[in-house]
Amino acid sequence: MIFRQPAIRLIFICIISFCFYGCGDEAMQPIYVKINEPEFDILTEQGTDYQISHSYFMFHRTSLLGGFQYGNEIPVLADPQDEIQIFPGIRKNGLRQQPAIYDMMSRDIVLIDALPGETFEFTPTYSYLPNVQFRLNEDFEGGTAFSLDLDENSSTRLIVTENVGYNNSAGGVMTVDEDNPLIEVAWSVGLTDFPISGDVIIELTYKNDTNLGVGFFGTSTSGSLEFIKLFLFPSDTLTKVYIDIGPEMRESRLDNFHVMFSYQHDGTSTSNQAIIDDVKLLHLQ
Repeated sequence: MIFRQPAIRLIFICIISFCFYGCGDEAMQPIYVKINEPEFDILTEQGTDYQISHSYFMFHRTSLLGGFQYGNEIPVLADPQDEIQIFPGIRKNGLRQQPAIYDMMSRDIVLIDALPGETFEFTPTYSYLPNVQFRLNEDFEGGTAFSLDLDENSSTRLIVTENVGYNNSAGGVMTVDEDNPLIEVAWSVGLTDFPISGDVIIELTYKNDTNLGVGFFGTSTSGSLEFIKLFLFPSDTLTKVYIDIGPEMRESRLDNFHVMFSYQHDGTSTSNQAIIDDVKLLHLQ
C-alpha cells in the first residue's frame, strides 16, 4: 500500500496514541522519518541519470513498514541509531496500481540520527546493482540499431534527431500521417539467453501525441511473433516508464527477442510524432 494523504502524520499519531493508552507506561514515542526525493548515481556507460522513483519502501529491523510518498513524515517506533533501509519504488508498467520495489537498483541504508519525538530527514541515493545486465542501452548518439522494419513500408522509419531527447540530447523520432499511418520498428539484433525468472525491464524515456506501443518481436522454428505489452498514453513532456516483459517473453518460447515499438496515426491529426530516448533492456544476472 502506498500512503498519499496529507493527514498521514495525524492518522499514525492516532493509531500510535491508541497503542500508548493501551500499553501503559512502557509505550514508546515515535521518531518521525522524512525521506526526501532521491538522487541517482548512474555511471556514464549506464546511460543518462534520468530516473523517476514515484515512491519508496521502508524496512526497519527487517520488517517492511510500507510504501510511502517522498516528503511525508512517517512515525517509526525506533531507537536512536536504529537502521532503516530505503528501497526505490516505481510504477511497474506505468500503472499507479502497481507500485513495486525496483529490483534493478540498490537500496540505501542509514542510521536514524534523532531522538523520540524528533524528525529525522534523509535523502537516499540509488544506483544500479552490480549484477544488473544491460542487454540494450540505446542513447541515439551517433546513430541507432532500431532499424528492423516490421511494417515493411520504406517511408516509415525511426530517425535519429538532435536536441529532442533528455537534456537536449539526440533521440529517436517516429512520425506517422494519413498516407503512412503505421510504423513498427525493432532493435536489429536478436537477443537470447534470458533468465528463467525475475523481471526483464524495458526502461524508456518518451514523449508522444498518440498512443505508443511497446513490446517485443521474435522468431522461433514455428514462425515469428509481435507482442505489444502496453500502449503509452500521450505525454507532452519527456517522461520515464519501466515495463516488465519477462513473463510474456518466457511464455512466448521464442528463440530470440527484439525490443519493438508500434506507432499508429490517430486518424484525425495531420501527423503524429513520438520521441524515444535512453532505451534500456535490463535484468539481473
